[in-house]
Amino acid sequence: MQKKQRRRSIQNRILFTFTLVLLVCALGIGTLLLVRWYQSSERTISLIESTIADQIQQNVASFLDEPMRLNTMSQSMVGHEVFCLSDELSRDRFFLGVLLSSSNDIYSFSYGTEEGHYYGARRNSEGVVEIMRNNESTQGHSWYYEVLEDLRSGERVVQAGRFDPRTRAWYQAAKDSGVPTFSPLYKHFVMDDLTISAALPVYRQDGVLHGVLGTHMLLSSLGTYLQNAITPYEGTALIIERESGLLVGNSLGLSNFTTDKEGNLQRTHLSDLSYSVFESAYREYAKGELAMFIQSDRLGNVHIRIQELRLQGVDWLLVTSVPHSLLFASLYRSISLSALLILLYVLFSIVLYRIMTKRMLRPLVLLLDVADAITKGDLDRRVPIFRDDELGQISDSLNRVADKMRSLIDNLEENVFMRTEQLHESQSQLRLLLDSTAEGIYGMDLQGTCTFINNSALRILGYEREEEVLGKDIHLLIHHDHANSTGKDPGDCRILAMIQQGKSSHAEDERFFRMDGSSFAVAYYAYPQKRNNRVVGGVVSFMDITKRKQWEDEIAYLGSHDPLTGLYNRQFFESCYQSMNTQANYPIAVIFADINALKLTNDVFGHDAGDNLILKSADILQRCCRSNDLVARIGGDEFAMLLPSTDETEVDDLMQEIVRSFASAQVEAIKCSIALGYDVQIDGKKALKELMANAEDMMYRNKSTDRQSVQEEILNTLVQTLFTRCPLEESHAKKVQMLCIKFAQHLKLVPTEASRLERVALLHDVGKVSLDKELLHQGSLDEDDYEKMRQHPVVGFRILSLFDATLDLAPYVYSHHERWDGKGYPQGLSGMQIPPLARMIAIVETYERIIQRNEENALETALHEIEAGSGTQFDPDLSYAFVAMMRNA
Repeated sequence: MQKKQRRRSIQNRILFTFTLVLLVCALGIGTLLLVRWYQSSERTISLIESTIADQIQQNVASFLDEPMRLNTMSQSMVGHEVFCLSDELSRDRFFLGVLLSSSNDIYSFSYGTEEGHYYGARRNSEGVVEIMRNNESTQGHSWYYEVLEDLRSGERVVQAGRFDPRTRAWYQAAKDSGVPTFSPLYKHFVMDDLTISAALPVYRQDGVLHGVLGTHMLLSSLGTYLQNAITPYEGTALIIERESGLLVGNSLGLSNFTTDKEGNLQRTHLSDLSYSVFESAYREYAKGELAMFIQSDRLGNVHIRIQELRLQGVDWLLVTSVPHSLLFASLYRSISLSALLILLYVLFSIVLYRIMTKRMLRPLVLLLDVADAITKGDLDRRVPIFRDDELGQISDSLNRVADKMRSLIDNLEENVFMRTEQLHESQSQLRLLLDSTAEGIYGMDLQGTCTFINNSALRILGYEREEEVLGKDIHLLIHHDHANSTGKDPGDCRILAMIQQGKSSHAEDERFFRMDGSSFAVAYYAYPQKRNNRVVGGVVSFMDITKRKQWEDEIAYLGSHDPLTGLYNRQFFESCYQSMNTQANYPIAVIFADINALKLTNDVFGHDAGDNLILKSADILQRCCRSNDLVARIGGDEFAMLLPSTDETEVDDLMQEIVRSFASAQVEAIKCSIALGYDVQIDGKKALKELMANAEDMMYRNKSTDRQSVQEEILNTLVQTLFTRCPLEESHAKKVQMLCIKFAQHLKLVPTEASRLERVALLHDVGKVSLDKELLHQGSLDEDDYEKMRQHPVVGFRILSLFDATLDLAPYVYSHHERWDGKGYPQGLSGMQIPPLARMIAIVETYERIIQRNEENALETALHEIEAGSGTQFDPDLSYAFVAMMRNA
């Protein structure tokens, strides 16, 4: 006997699932918050530490910058002997003035000479300023004098021992380096403090060292500053020498040095500190692997940052630490409080959920009792509905199911009639669906007789009524011939054959015939109809794909032809070569052609003119070729020709014919020309890539050889076209050229500049070749026409920049309409920014344009306008010279 399965209530399952989900969510959110809090605290501590370290680093740099700045400011005073060192009054006042203007961190400012003299001012241990002297008058000893109110020296207050500045470390450091530098740290010989000196060598005008300026600072203030900067954050700051690890300053209140019994200086090393965390960080820094957190018994978890401070003679490290507990103590308190609140929330949610589910699921018991009664046949039992919730809706649904079952049993005959009506309606819907489709659909039996056909099929086939097709052999109606109009037997019909075999079929290469006898391309799908696993007929759906076939043909054409010229493209060219590369076609010649001046045509006359040049070139190449030759456009201005059964002699003849044909062609003002090269395949050993490369190399050699003559011909054509369109422009250009020759002689220009000015004068308006003929002859210009006219310097620049012989002329043509006051065009240059030859052309061209009007007193009018424009439109010196030349002529 099967063991009865233990029943578990929905209430307990939901409660268990709810509790599990609630705990998982609480733990997940708590963990996420903990991680985010922790990361935020880490970033905050890092930011605090970075800010502190950067501020300390900047202030220490400023601390070290002051003595070097004092030296730099004083260098010119000493080096240029603004005061005489032998003049005690001016010398003492100079050193006193520098020291008194500095901060109290600087205890001494001095100057030692190569003769061993030593002068300056200092602050003694009580902060009182004194004057220092050491020369022959002090017998090489350092004497210190009190300072009177008028900055004169008073009585001698200290007589120190013999002192030679040249032996001091700061003097030697400046002398050896030859540049401003800091000395190594040393103990002050009077005060109990470390000292650093900023030293700057002073040289005579002959480059010989005269002496060294020294500004000396006590480092005790560094420790005080570090304490004030880091103490508010409960941190620690050290400054150590990078290579040695010796202390320079610290915020711990520790001594940076000691002296032994003999009075020798003993510097404090980082390892001498009781804080091992800094020594560990220094070791990690030396290896380039400094960790963010370092554990120390005394300091706990701390953030440590090491930054470099490097100046000439200074190679220090700034070590700062901030305790990990700065923010994490409050973080841990927040985490504990949050965890307690989450636990209380979970417990409260579980209790509340248990009470609510017990109350809400109570009607479920009644629902189960009624359902059990209905399954036993008691269709009169109903579930009482207490609430309009999900259980109330289920109860209502169960009641309606019971009502429906009772109704069905009571009205079975009526229901059968209704189902029959629904079946007819479904058939009507199916017919409507078939007639609504865009595809033609028809059915047939195993003998090929049409059993049904939809409206789309009738429309496509040209029939008006389905009676014209139903009951007839569909093959003989629409599928009776092949595409070439030859007859097709019913036994050859693939549609009927596949259906009789019980197989589906699909084709897109068939043709159906309309009622009027016309045919169309069709794509069809044929499916067998089965009843009781037996094939009883088939259904065929089809579409007229005539337009699609046309699109496919167009796409195929575009895939093998160049859309601009209609020639074959590179892909077809290469595939055609593969099929043509046979013994029967040897020798096969390949010609590589490159149109000249396409870029010039595009730049000057626009891309429409460039397209016309390409079209004309393609037409010439096609006319020169034989019927079995192939011409392809393989690039922007590149063509290739494939010539079967053609030897080198025939290729040479064909290339000469092409060159002759191009010589008589012209687009706009551009003389058509082309560069050609070829190679011949005689035995099939050369790949097409090699043939093309050889032909292209020959083409480039020919292009290079003919480059100068081609450029001259194109340029001459452009100039002659402009002069032909507007004879006034030719007259203007030649008169300007003659005046420029005369102007160059008057200015006594060197021959090269005079020759360049003469060439520029003739071609300065060549850019007007891009303008319409009507615009060239138009007297007054509207705003649009004037803007077109303003472009001719730019066009002229483009033209001349493309030819080797005129490349040097392009900048002057580009700038010959600029004005001295900057109001010209196209760049708005002014004054000396305008090239000299362009300034000359501007004057001469303006003069000639006025003369060209043939007005009364034209000469004086022109010269008066030149004078009036001097300093605004024209270079004042050149305009003065031109006017003088013309009046003295």
